[in-house]
Amino acid sequence: MKKLPYGIIAGLSGIFAFYDTLAIIVLYIVFNQIESQTTHTATIFDSWYQTLMFILDIVFVLLFIASLIFYIKKKVSRKKGALNEA
Repeated sequence: MKKLPYGIIAGLSGIFAFYDTLAIIVLYIVFNQIESQTTHTATIFDSWYQTLMFILDIVFVLLFIASLIFYIKKKVSRKKGALNEA
C-alpha cells in the first residue's frame, strides 16, 4: 500500500469529480429549460445515465478524499522518518 501513487490518484479523481459535477449541473440546466417549455420539471434522476453520473460523482469525491488523506499521511510519515534519521 505504500507504493501506490496517492497523489496521482487524488489528482485524477479530483479532476473527474469536478468535470462530472459540472456535467451534471449543465445537463440539469439544459433539461430543465427543455422541460419548462412543456410545463414539466426536470430532476437529476430522470434517466439512467444521469443517475449513473451522480453515483460516479459520489464515488470520485470519496476516492479523492480517501487518497488525499493517504497522500498526506504518507508525506508526514516520510518527514518523520527523515527527522529520526538525522
